[in-house]
Amino acid sequence: MRERQAIRVEARLSVSWFKLAHQFWISYPPPTAAGSSTSAKDKEKEKEKILEEERKVSSKEQRQLEYDIAIKEHHRSQREQWEIRQLDNDLLQQRHSEREREQKELAEQRMLIEQTTTTTTTTTTTTTTTTTTSGGGTAAGASSNIAASSFDHDDFKLQMMCRAPIASLDCMEEFSAGSALSALADRGGPGESTITKEQLLLSGLTHSAPGVPLQLARQACVTPGLRYRNLGKSGLRVSNIGLGTWPTFSPSLTEEQAEQIIVLAVESGINVFDLSEAHSGTRAEVELGRILSRKGWKRTSYIVTTKIYWSTRSEERGLSRKHIIESVKASLVRLQLSYIDVVIVHKADPMCPMEEVVRAMHYAICQGWVMYWGTARWSPVEIMEAYTNCRQFNCVTPIVEQTEYHMFCREKTELYMPELYNKIGVGKKNWLASFNIYHLEDL
Repeated sequence: MRERQAIRVEARLSVSWFKLAHQFWISYPPPTAAGSSTSAKDKEKEKEKILEEERKVSSKEQRQLEYDIAIKEHHRSQREQWEIRQLDNDLLQQRHSEREREQKELAEQRMLIEQTTTTTTTTTTTTTTTTTTSGGGTAAGASSNIAASSFDHDDFKLQMMCRAPIASLDCMEEFSAGSALSALADRGGPGESTITKEQLLLSGLTHSAPGVPLQLARQACVTPGLRYRNLGKSGLRVSNIGLGTWPTFSPSLTEEQAEQIIVLAVESGINVFDLSEAHSGTRAEVELGRILSRKGWKRTSYIVTTKIYWSTRSEERGLSRKHIIESVKASLVRLQLSYIDVVIVHKADPMCPMEEVVRAMHYAICQGWVMYWGTARWSPVEIMEAYTNCRQFNCVTPIVEQTEYHMFCREKTELYMPELYNKIGVGKKNWLASFNIYHLEDL
């Protein structure tokens, strides 16, 4: 009985312990069962916090780097500005010193001139007094002539030596020609033939005056401001002002008036006549040819330029090989000339290949009908295309581009043409949009 009672007590105790364990399990579960999800979320939150902190640190470092770079650039720009200012100051000081040196040299040269003039005047007075006291009249005249000629020669030397430097070559030619011509015109004593400046200036058109070098006659010009320069990078010397024949040979003017305009232009120093096969219905070429043959001027004293493209018939327009050669031959017949100085291709032909145009112009030059060729109203791209084709096929390259230039059309002349001149040697010839110029004073 006691054993059974003990078993029952143990069974009751085990049941009670089981109930207590079950209640404890429910109220306090183990961490591996329900707390695993919460621990994972906490870990993710911690990772996110760490990433955010790293991002903040990286953004701060990036901002610091950007700030450092900006400070370095600012210091560099300030240093460059300081160096530029320093260079400017050095240049200003150098220019100031050069100006002072030039002023000193000019003052010394003036002193030398004054000393030479005083010495020459004293020598002339002494020679005249000695010859008059000796009693020889002819000897006195000869000695005075010798002293005067030596004085003129020394004065001319000093004038050429003491001249200030001139930037433009054309101005140097004009001043040298003018001083030499004045010396030749003023030189000469009694019994010698005196030459006026007008004869010296006009002698360059027909023949050189006696005793005048041919180079001086060519450099001399009648109109002030008229210059002679090379056309492009060629050796052809032209005046900086040319005469257009569209208004000159218009129906409103007679042949006598047109001839007067041509003669006035030649006497003023202009040696370029601009023509076209379409000007006044080919009347311009015919009338100019008659005037040139009637006056009998030397062929080397004037330059004739004509344009091809615009024919009187629409079916004959263009730049085909046939049209170029026929136009050149017809212009030679109308002008009564053996050759044309410059043939200008007036407007590019989009229907004709550039190789054909280049080869046709080269053929005309090889035949002796044309000396040079150029373009008019071509774009810089078309001019470069023509130049590359000429180089590729070993042809003569164009030397001039005739373009429009006024206050509303400045980009091509001022921006592109200098670049073309420096790279391929193409010069520019600008035309003036006016039809009421009948005298040189109207320019």
